[in-house]
Amino acid sequence: MHPKAAAGALERPLRARIRGQVGGLGAAFRFLTCLPLPGTHAGSSDDLGRALPYFPLVGLTLGALLVCLDGLLAPLFERPFVDFALLATLVLVSGGLHLDGLIDTADGLFGPGPAERRLAAMRDSWAGPRGAAAALGQLLLQYAALAALPTAGRWQALLLAPTLGRWAIVYGYVAFPYARRTAGLSLALKLGATPVAGAAASIVALGAASLLSWPTGPLLLAAAWLVATLAGRLAQGRLGGMSGDVYGAVEQVVEALTLLLFPVLAAGLPSPSGRGSG
Repeated sequence: MHPKAAAGALERPLRARIRGQVGGLGAAFRFLTCLPLPGTHAGSSDDLGRALPYFPLVGLTLGALLVCLDGLLAPLFERPFVDFALLATLVLVSGGLHLDGLIDTADGLFGPGPAERRLAAMRDSWAGPRGAAAALGQLLLQYAALAALPTAGRWQALLLAPTLGRWAIVYGYVAFPYARRTAGLSLALKLGATPVAGAAASIVALGAASLLSWPTGPLLLAAAWLVATLAGRLAQGRLGGMSGDVYGAVEQVVEALTLLLFPVLAAGLPSPSGRGSG
C-alpha cells in the first residue's frame, strides 16, 4: 500500500473516534443543560451512548458559572439575594431536570402497589403531595446550605456540588440495572454505561475533587458514592432498578449534601498547607 494511502487509512478511524467523542461531549451538555448549543436537544442515540464520561465535566462547567455569578453579584447585593440567584441559576440552567426527577421519585418510589404501578406513577406529569414536599424541602435545604458557606472556600463548594452530583448519575447508570425497558433518552444512556465510561467519569470527578480541596474533596466524593449506592439499592428493591427520575433525585441529594458537608469537613480537617506547622 502506498504510504499516503496507509496514512489516510489510519487517520480515518482516528477522525471518526474524535468526532464520536465530540458528539458525546455535546450530547452531555445538551442533555444536562439548557445552554444554547448547536444541534438537537439530546443528540443521536450514538452520541448519548458516549455522553456519560463527560457528565462530571458538565457539572464542573455549571460550577464555574456559579462561581462567576457569585463574584459578579456579591459586591452589588446582599448575600440572601446572591444565594437565591445562584440557586435559581442552578435550577434553570439544568432545565429543572433533576428537581423534576426528585419530585417524581418522591411520588412514585414510596407509593403503594407493585413496581409497575410505582413506575407509572413516576411518569405522571402532576406532582403529588410527597413530590411537592420533597421539592420544597430540597430548595430550602440548598438555599440554607448556600447561606451557610463561609467566604473562604465558597468557590470550591460551588464547583464541587454540581460536579459530584452529576458523577453520581454516572455511577448509578453503571452500577445498577435500569428499571424501564421502553426506548428513551435514559435507556440510550444506559446502553453506554460501560465500566470504561464509569472509570473515565470517576477519574475526572476524583481529579477535580482532589485538586479543588484535599482531603475534603475526595471525602465528599465518598459521601456521594454512599448516597448513590443506598439509593440504587432502594430503587432496585422497590422498582427493579433505577430510572431517569431516580438518577435526578440522587443528583439533587448529592448536590445538597456536598454544600452542607463542605464547610464542616473543611473546618475539621487539616489543609495541606498547614502540615508540619507549629
